[in-house]
Amino acid sequence: MFLFTRSLRLRPSSTRDALSWAMEVTEAVDHTTDLKVSLWSRTFSPQLGTLVWSTAVEDLVQLEAADDKLVADEAYQALVARGTQFVEQLPDDFIASYVNAVPDPAIPVEYVSVVTGVCAAGSLAKGAELGVRIAEESTRISGAPCSFLIGASGHFGAVAWVSGHPNLSEMQRAEQAVFADSDFLALVDSETPGVYADGVGAVEQHYYRKIM
Repeated sequence: MFLFTRSLRLRPSSTRDALSWAMEVTEAVDHTTDLKVSLWSRTFSPQLGTLVWSTAVEDLVQLEAADDKLVADEAYQALVARGTQFVEQLPDDFIASYVNAVPDPAIPVEYVSVVTGVCAAGSLAKGAELGVRIAEESTRISGAPCSFLIGASGHFGAVAWVSGHPNLSEMQRAEQAVFADSDFLALVDSETPGVYADGVGAVEQHYYRKIM
């Protein structure tokens, strides 16, 4: 199972109109393809104004078929062209494969917390093993499902931990539970050095709120 995301950053002005346009794009993709797309807005995090469309696909062939339909759809292409007035830069696509805990689409999620990093050179296998362990411990402690993913595009060895929450209060509760657990902190402090790249900006955390 793969997670596909397309992200872009909006211009500082016309935020309301830009969000309406982004919602139209989401509805058009859902109508034209068999993808079930969600739209998210980065919140309480760097680079405000970042929007992300996300969808889970069984394989890349499914993604290719959807893309072919959208390329051939004149109404969709016109909609994309209209969005240039709102967008600060070209969008970025990212594909990652789920290593564990594929989210259940029946469980409502309004906020997600995403921690990203990159495996250090020569540590891909160890990074995958430890990544799953960290995700499982986070889930056990907080009760909030945490998925571990490895990037299939972008930085080689990119990894991500994604935790979904039904609301902001639950996200806060879950994170407080994890960071109050001394065994979890000891696991991260003792096992991650040398496995994932370090330094300022090597590991980041962002929050996203679901728009639709």
